[in-house]
Amino acid sequence: NENIFATLPQAQASIALAQLSQLMAVYNGGWTPDWKTANNKYTIIITETEITTETYHYSQRFLTFKTKQIRSLFLDNFHDLINQAKPLL
Repeated sequence: NENIFATLPQAQASIALAQLSQLMAVYNGGWTPDWKTANNKYTIIITETEITTETYHYSQRFLTFKTKQIRSLFLDNFHDLINQAKPLL
């Protein structure tokens, strides 16, 4: 069936991603990154098994914020949910 994830952690991660997507839109005030410009975009990424932060210009990432402050607040408030989403990040 093409509508079923291969594993339970992936299925749970997809629900976490949907929630993070909605929360991110609220925290960013409707802002969406323009990946064609060189301005800073503040991201939350997974490196190996760790949740960390990075600043990108052109490399598109899912968890992206318009300011460092918003990114830090989001990470503090939703660390557990981001951890759930790790299999798909």
